Amino acid sequence: MSTSVLEIFRNMPSYFVKGGVDRNMSIYFSIGDGPDGKWTVLLTPENIEIKPGKAVESADLVLKTSEELFSNMVLKGYTPGTMDFLRGKIKSNDPTGLTVLRSAFRFPG
Repeated sequence: MSTSVLEIFRNMPSYFVKGGVDRNMSIYFSIGDGPDGKWTVLLTPENIEIKPGKAVESADLVLKTSEELFSNMVLKGYTPGTMDFLRGKIKSNDPTGLTVLRSAFRFPG
């Protein structure tokens, strides 16, 4: 697990935008292949809670990708395109729902 990905999750509360979501929701992140890349983020309109591992049985949104692509998304502002999904570089149970990452967080990229 790269330092940058761990830092992203450590710093995620500082990136959170109050009111960026309009309901309670859970996001499960599976970043890279190791167990250290598994995180659950619980959001409310006013709060964020980050838990290691899979903390909910069925997350509202699932994002699975490599450490490199995740870091590029957050730190460099990369927006995954259709080809990223078609090539299996990023997987989600709701690809259009990933827009919540832009509304709920102000990442440095």
